[in-house]
Amino acid sequence: MTEITNSFQKKFFLYLEKSSCLTKRDHEALWEIISALIGSSSFSLSSLSTRLGRRIGRNYLARLLKKYSFIQRKVMKALLKDVLTSIGNHKKLYLIIDDTLVEKSGQKIFASLRWYNHSS
Repeated sequence: MTEITNSFQKKFFLYLEKSSCLTKRDHEALWEIISALIGSSSFSLSSLSTRLGRRIGRNYLARLLKKYSFIQRKVMKALLKDVLTSIGNHKKLYLIIDDTLVEKSGQKIFASLRWYNHSS
């Protein structure tokens, strides 16, 4: 598992260098975000902006994190292709997907199902 994690980190940083999606200021802000979040119990853009001494505004942070998620998706797609070629077609692959950052709307959870045990 650590090999896959290291591979993802290397590919992620290589993609960041190749693509000019992030400016130098974006790189610095991204590292400030990471260092500010280490050990923090909660996350909000306004508290992060305050913690960074208002050097970086909330709107700028929101735009930066949206760019980051776009880049992360592209890297994950490339990494998944590598994983699938390395394990082959005849082995099972289990995915655990974290949807906590997906925007929620309305009073109901999308596609929630109740599982009934029909054997009893």
